Parts: sequence; C-alpha cells; structure tokens
Amino acid sequence: MDLYSPKDKILLRNCMVIKLEQLRLSKQTPAIQDEINYYKNLREILNMDDTDTLKHILNDSTLNDSYRAFNDWVLSSSRKEIAEEFIALTKSMMQEHGLYTEEDFQSLKKVFYTGNEDLLENAKTTNPNELEEEPSTEPTQNDLTLTEKKCLSNLQALFQRNSPQTLAQFREFSTQFRDGIKLLGMSKFQQSFEENGKKLVDMQISYESANRLHPVYTTDFLLLDSENTPSQQSVQAPAFPSGFTANYYQALCFSYLEADQCTEMEDVNMIPTKMNTFSECYQRLKEMTPKFKIKIKGQSMFYSHESNYVPHKEIEAPENIIPFPDSREAHEIG
Repeated sequence: MDLYSPKDKILLRNCMVIKLEQLRLSKQTPAIQDEINYYKNLREILNMDDTDTLKHILNDSTLNDSYRAFNDWVLSSSRKEIAEEFIALTKSMMQEHGLYTEEDFQSLKKVFYTGNEDLLENAKTTNPNELEEEPSTEPTQNDLTLTEKKCLSNLQALFQRNSPQTLAQFREFSTQFRDGIKLLGMSKFQQSFEENGKKLVDMQISYESANRLHPVYTTDFLLLDSENTPSQQSVQAPAFPSGFTANYYQALCFSYLEADQCTEMEDVNMIPTKMNTFSECYQRLKEMTPKFKIKIKGQSMFYSHESNYVPHKEIEAPENIIPFPDSREAHEIG
C-alpha cells in the first residue's frame, strides 16, 4: 500500500470504517474500547490527509503486538488483498448479525469500492500511471469566513501588542487568547449547526484523562432553534497525552485548554515556554482553519474542504439499507 496514493487512502479509510463497525458490534470491554480509540484515531488522521503522522503511527515499533501486526499487514499487503479481506469481513458481520441479503451486500460492496473500482475482479486491467488522483484544493484566505478572518486577525494582534513579563500580564494574555480560541471554534461549529436551523450560543471544552492511555476531548454545545428552544449536544474525540494535535479539532481543544490552564499559572519562569506554545498553537490554527470545515451529525464529526464541501469517501450505506443498525447511533466520532 502506498500511503501517498489518494486511492489507497480512500481504501484504508473505508477499511477503518469496517474495522470500527466490527469492534462496536463486539462485546464492549476496556480492551475493545482501546482498539476503537486506536482505529478511530487512524481514521481521523486519514480524514486530515496527514500522511507523515500516518506513516509514523504505522511504523511505530512501541505499539502493542496487535496493532503492530495490523500495521505491518497494511504496509506489506497489496491494495487488492486488503480490499478482499475487509469485504469478506463485511459479509461475515452481516451474516452473523442476521442482516445479510445479496442485494444489500452488493450495494455496500459497490460503495466500498468507490474510487477503487480497478480492484474489482471484473474490472479491466488499468495502467497505474493512468489512474486519476483526487483533485487537491490548496486553501487560501478566501476559504475563510469573515468571522474566522476577524478571529485570526484578533489573535495575531494579541501577540503583536503583548510581551508578558509578569504573571499578571501573562494571565491576562492567556485569558484573551483562550477567549479568542473559543470564538474561532464557535465560528467553525456554527457553520454546521446553522445548516440544521440552530444557533450556537455557547460551548465548553473539557479534557478527560481518567484513562491516561486514551484521554479524550469533549465539547458541549448550547443551541437554540428557530423558536429559541434550547438544546444541548456534545462531541468527543481522542486526545494525545503528549499534547500532539493530528487534526483541527484536537488543535482547537488543546489551544483552548492550555490557555485556560495558564490563566492561573504561578511559575513566572514558565512564561517564555508557554508563550512559545501559544505561538505554535496560533500558527497551527492559522494554517488549518482555511483547510477544513467541521460537519457535525449527532455525536459524529467529519471534515471537509471549506470551499467545496462533499462527504468523505468513507463507506456509507445507501439510504435504503442500514447493514449495521447498532453502530449507526451516537457512538461514532468522525
């Protein structure tokens, strides 16, 4: 498998969806939840098209034996072998849970192979050099909304007019940086909610580290509908204990929480280090904000190009069939 190939990335992303379906249909144990978090993280990295991070994880020798075995198999197997393995797994799951019909299976199989039709048994032989890649869209400032431009501009101005030397100055800077990050995040999320006729009036970001191996970020939203009836909604995604951010949501959450923590910092000697961290957070968000639009459906998050939203080419059942009903509820996170 070529991790730089758009076709291979589509295939691997679809395989992650099938893998997650298999795990969610299994008896839920701490070990299964660990696997769900691991493969969910891989899919998020694929959604971000972050090939360098994907390569790092798939080649990580410190992972446990199960993950290393899977990673080695992906890296050493052909696209055709991988596709056939996961299609066989899909058929097996449908049969095991009493959901199999040949018509439904063929429909799901067709969706799975979208973008990789050359792998089908009856496909004509195709010269790899003739395969078309997914068009890439280089993000520009034009892909920012007016609110996002203003938020990023305000954050940049915050750095330009501040060079904290005392704890009081630094705490004030941290407070303003945190609030600026929150406004930027609300602007991003509002774009998704407004498509459903809802207005985002507040959000709270938190970090749960009860299980240090798999901490998570959670964002709770307060919404109003067209009749001003309030409702609440939440999304959650894995976080890296080290603070590494593989996708836009993780970068947003880490930036907000780091600043929030620093509003009460007591060590004046840490100011230069934390200011460097804030600068890196700002640069990462400035780079990433034009690239992606966050789509929220239930408790699921998806990423798309801001300027031309289309769903990711993940395996999604046609509307007339739902092959895995138990897993289509609010467990999935983009």
